[in-house]
Amino acid sequence: MTERKDSRGTVPLLPEAELDDLFASVRTAPPEPEDALFARILADAETEQQTRKDIAADSAAARLAATRRGYARSGWFALFGGIGGRRGLAGLAAATVAGVWIGANPPLALESEMARYLGQESTEDLYLVDPLTPFEIAQVEG
Repeated sequence: MTERKDSRGTVPLLPEAELDDLFASVRTAPPEPEDALFARILADAETEQQTRKDIAADSAAARLAATRRGYARSGWFALFGGIGGRRGLAGLAAATVAGVWIGANPPLALESEMARYLGQESTEDLYLVDPLTPFEIAQVEG
């Protein structure tokens, strides 16, 4: 047998043959949890389920009472709630402002790439290009 030194002092080590036998016995018969552990887990799960049911019932009762009192969400509040509340509305507002800004003052790279795509040599005559073909206009107009 060999020994190893650590903070607890000298610790004897098992030979490899004994370790192999020990590991083989553990592999063949894995330890089973006790019935008391299963009972505690199931009791905890039932308690959690009941708590969640109570919370859901309380919130449903509160919503019903608010509706009966006339404090239900109006159309605008329901719309804002549907898009994500204040955060969703702020995101949509930011995207709208960015779109208007880029549309009113496009970056130079956009103009030069558009001119190159359309086969023009400069961006001076780019305002003369109609981005819609007559076919597309006819499709939109009906």
